Amino acid sequence: MPLGVTLAGHHAQMKVQASCLHLCCFWLVCRSQATGAGAEKGAEGGVLVFVLVFVAGCRKIFSVKIGFFVTCLMNSMRPSAAFASMRLIEHCLDAGETLVVPSVQTCCGQVSFNSGDPAGAYATALQQAQAFSACDLVIVPSGSCGGMIQKHYPTLDPGEEPQEERSAEQSKAGHEASPLQVLAGKTVELCQFLVQRHFDPNSFDAEASSLLAMPAARAAAHEVAPHSHDRASMPWRVALHQSCSSLRETQSAQDAIALLDRAATVTQVPVEGSDECCGFGGTFCVKYPDISASMLHRKCETLTQPTDGKVPDMIVSADLGCLLNIATGLRHQGINRPCYHIAEVLAGTWRHSPAIGEDAPMTSRAKHKGARNVGTK
Repeated sequence: MPLGVTLAGHHAQMKVQASCLHLCCFWLVCRSQATGAGAEKGAEGGVLVFVLVFVAGCRKIFSVKIGFFVTCLMNSMRPSAAFASMRLIEHCLDAGETLVVPSVQTCCGQVSFNSGDPAGAYATALQQAQAFSACDLVIVPSGSCGGMIQKHYPTLDPGEEPQEERSAEQSKAGHEASPLQVLAGKTVELCQFLVQRHFDPNSFDAEASSLLAMPAARAAAHEVAPHSHDRASMPWRVALHQSCSSLRETQSAQDAIALLDRAATVTQVPVEGSDECCGFGGTFCVKYPDISASMLHRKCETLTQPTDGKVPDMIVSADLGCLLNIATGLRHQGINRPCYHIAEVLAGTWRHSPAIGEDAPMTSRAKHKGARNVGTK
């Protein structure tokens, strides 16, 4: 189902809920006028109880659940980007909408899919469909995972090879949509959602969020490492990396550009080959390491070279996998450029958080237990 149709359905539910509430208020007024001043207080109390129960029932029936798909990389490598994404979503919710994060969600199954294991990919995909079955809309902060769900889930079938035309054929035959097709139809990439909801980065107050209280507290306690760039100076020049999936699958690259254009704290720098692959590609960098390394080297050069005399201060992308790859390449080449997920930039949390791959001093508790490095994959 297209995003516009999905959101239109949600707003229709909200209108029905509002109509029910208006009807309750109207009935209460009429009841009060009919009984007059001499009506018994017991009757008035009964009317009030009825209204409260009816309103509570309407809210339960017509509530809209917005699901957040965290992604494996964000959950394990960059939780701060997940919290920033959730805060942005919360800021854009309408009345009656609730953000939920199902605890039983797992990987989207893209690794199995790209490795030639459609049966494994199907089992993983079915798990996600069940995890988000109660959600009316699912938001993914990654073009890669979002593309997997939107484009490839409908082609999966147990014990069979993926068929690209399966979804279209079943629709023509009038068959009921499968759970994977339902999930694909209600899934949207984060930047698409924010543009759809007319998000304004300049009116967003990140510090007002309880979700971001811990990072802010750490920054205030000077537990975040000092940075080589002055993050108080505005605006920062940013180079946007457009991932392959955001360009070709979710088609959300233009939404990321539009959101950064709205932000007064940053200004975009034109980048040669901004739409070229960084060489990550999930399992691609493992299967073809030499080709991947060559592509990464070129990507790091084009992202950091001056364009129109302007050198970017920061690398931004809506795909964490690409950012992990690019941050590693920059470090190997001795180039000092911080990398952030676009959610961290739009939410403003980048100003008090270490960049991807940046070191931070250990807390006293970590020093007591001993240091442990976390490796990337």
